[in-house]
Amino acid sequence: YYTCPKQYHYVYIQGIRQPMTAALSFGVSIHNTLHKFLLLLQRSQEGLFYQPGELPTISVLQQLYHDHWIPQGYEDYDHMESRRQEGSELLERWHTKISHTEPSVLDLERPFAIEVEGQFISGRIDRIDIHDNTLRIIDYKTGKLRETKDTIDILQLIIYDLALEQAYPHYQREHFFEYLEHEVSRLVPIGPQERVQGTQLITSVAAGILQENFTATPGEQCSYCPFKKVCTESLSK
Repeated sequence: YYTCPKQYHYVYIQGIRQPMTAALSFGVSIHNTLHKFLLLLQRSQEGLFYQPGELPTISVLQQLYHDHWIPQGYEDYDHMESRRQEGSELLERWHTKISHTEPSVLDLERPFAIEVEGQFISGRIDRIDIHDNTLRIIDYKTGKLRETKDTIDILQLIIYDLALEQAYPHYQREHFFEYLEHEVSRLVPIGPQERVQGTQLITSVAAGILQENFTATPGEQCSYCPFKKVCTESLSK
């Protein structure tokens, strides 16, 4: 909604499914692979399937990648194969990294449902690690590095923080965007000011939806909008 109210209307009011894009397809493939691998790691740390603490091998990771690869959304076969190879190399680097500092995974795809100023928000958190008395909230990102200077850029992590504040009130929390293609794990500070700003943004967006304000806001985002071919106000046809 914040990007463009009309885009929200297409998806959530009209119920039009967004077409699969290469970026979305690649991201889901990587995300699902890591999720399944980390489930195996959890079982290993519990002494199931593997020796206690034994890290599943790179071959296991690559097989999971093969099993969860989504071929839709690419320009052509060559484009798909190029991205598939890049994903394979990405996962190999990721496996090497965690083999040196194996994480203590507390939860994966943790569901939550919270109330923020009368608005109900639900979702899932990619991954939560625990280190001493600190929860590390990790959200995976594929694609380019993005700025995190505005509230909208980190709203996702603010919502996660509000959810875990209720679920784990006695733990400290750290928040990370993990940019997998760049091997960058970016710590995002979230304190009282960020939580207030996030709450204000949620309230503002909710008010617009309740008032049925779905006026398009044409701009740079039109170039990558999945509805640019059907939107009469798009700047990119």
